[in-house]
Amino acid sequence: MRMRKGALSLFSAVAGLTMASISQAADMPVKAPRLAAPAAFNWSGFYIGGHVGGAWGTVESEIPLGYGGYAFPVSSHTINGFVAGGQAGINWQVNPWLVFGIEAQFSWTDLKGSAPCIVVFKCTTEVNWLGTLAGRVGYAMDRTMIYIKGGVAWALLLAFAALVAWKIGASGLRM
Repeated sequence: MRMRKGALSLFSAVAGLTMASISQAADMPVKAPRLAAPAAFNWSGFYIGGHVGGAWGTVESEIPLGYGGYAFPVSSHTINGFVAGGQAGINWQVNPWLVFGIEAQFSWTDLKGSAPCIVVFKCTTEVNWLGTLAGRVGYAMDRTMIYIKGGVAWALLLAFAALVAWKIGASGLRM
């Protein structure tokens, strides 16, 4: 019986020490500081970038026939080619959801196209460069912004008509 009483006392002592250390662990000071919530994303700042791609479109030429909006159609042809350039802008986030911005863009192009027009002419169109200047008003939702953009655009557009050369050779009439 003495052995059982001793074993029971030993068990009680070990259980008591274990419980005491568990209750102390709950009261221990925090070793690591609490992390602050991440700051909200801010759209304010300057940006610069580049772009490369292709472009295509349709050019319709006409000769106006005076007042009333009437015109004589001359030619319609497609243009396509390479576009490369850059853009730069700045945004101002004035409150958690409202963003104002302005952006300028410039592109070099090799857009070209041609088609026959007015029987003996070949109408050709080339666009050598284009640029834009635009303002923006946006609604920001953290890293997403929905915006309206509007502005002006410029382009160097060359349009000309050349008389088609007729050649007579051994194989006959050629254009």
